[in-house]
Amino acid sequence: MGTVNSQITQIATAAEEQTTATSEISGNMQSITDESQNLTQEVRTAQETVSSSVQNLNNLQQMVNRFIV
Repeated sequence: MGTVNSQITQIATAAEEQTTATSEISGNMQSITDESQNLTQEVRTAQETVSSSVQNLNNLQQMVNRFIV
């Protein structure tokens, strides 16, 4: 009887540890998802900035070309 109780206790402990580990993994996955979304937004912002800079440089090049003799 003691062996059965010991095994049940071990199983319960293992199940609790697995639940804790699963919860930690879930939290980590959510953090990764959040950071991925933040990174995606940062990339979009950088892309918009680069696009705007290219347009400004093209405009500047056109202005400079008007003054070339």
